[in-house]
Amino acid sequence: MTTITISYDDLSRLATIVGPCCGRDDLLPVFTYVNFRGFEGRFEAVTTDRFTIARARSKAEAPDELRFNLRLSDLKHILSTFRPCRSVALKLTVGDESLTVETAQADLRDVPSLTATYRFPDGEFPKIDHLTSGTGWDEASACPSFNPAYLRRLPNFKGETVTMLTRTVGYGTHPVAFFSDDWAIVIMPIKVPAEDRDHMLNSWVTLTAEDEVAA
Repeated sequence: MTTITISYDDLSRLATIVGPCCGRDDLLPVFTYVNFRGFEGRFEAVTTDRFTIARARSKAEAPDELRFNLRLSDLKHILSTFRPCRSVALKLTVGDESLTVETAQADLRDVPSLTATYRFPDGEFPKIDHLTSGTGWDEASACPSFNPAYLRRLPNFKGETVTMLTRTVGYGTHPVAFFSDDWAIVIMPIKVPAEDRDHMLNSWVTLTAEDEVAA
């Protein structure tokens, strides 16, 4: 078994970043999972619905060999159940078939002692690590062809610097990625007539401006 200690707010931030890119189609269940893993000693979460990909890194420590999947609905249940305990850390115990979540400091006054167990779903998470790493990307010299509506899935945290990059994959397609210090969002490409690209770029600028005002 492996045990991870993470703050409630840190786990909630992971869910906020990767949740919008998680699939909702029960006929494709592996795309409705949140893939948790250790990478470079940190605890991360990854989701994809085939059209977008999200990857976020927490402050919590985790061994690099750690890998497990959890349903997004279970992650939301954890955050709802343990919200009264948000002032203390959570202990995640990763077993062979399930995840056990409990308050790490249950002896503190006014903090309820809670424990919940979630069974791991069947199926292997898609192999998409090559698209969420920071290597192989170049600066976007023009607006790539993507659905600007997916820009709504980018997290909007004040004070963060976000870099827009692109790369060439199979058949000359160009996904676009947005990288911050501890998260990345990848939007897969679509074929768009050249005359529509200016409209897409204008839509992107408008959406970004609206989000800044809303913040």
